[in-house]
Amino acid sequence: MYLHDTDFRSLTYTPSGPSLRLVFEYDPDWAPAELRDRPFVLFRFDGVCEFLCEEETGGSDAADVAGQVALFDWDGEDFFTLETYLLRVSFRAARTVVTTAGPRADR
Repeated sequence: MYLHDTDFRSLTYTPSGPSLRLVFEYDPDWAPAELRDRPFVLFRFDGVCEFLCEEETGGSDAADVAGQVALFDWDGEDFFTLETYLLRVSFRAARTVVTTAGPRADR
């Protein structure tokens, strides 16, 4: 599974908890065979701290590339970084759960 082949769809940060949810979606043409029926990749992070989110405004073509994943990195312990065309998010998390979901599932 490569997140570079997905589009970033949403971020939900809940300070009371604190938790963070990231949703990515595979294009049907790029989805691995085992994920074609479940093209959404959901990351849930619990115990989130040091949350930083920076947005860029982009240009006129921003809507076409806004969700492109440039980087999703983990330091091997608890620090994560996500970069898309218009967004940079960094944070620490105590726990991470990754699941997949179909297009009709409650995302």
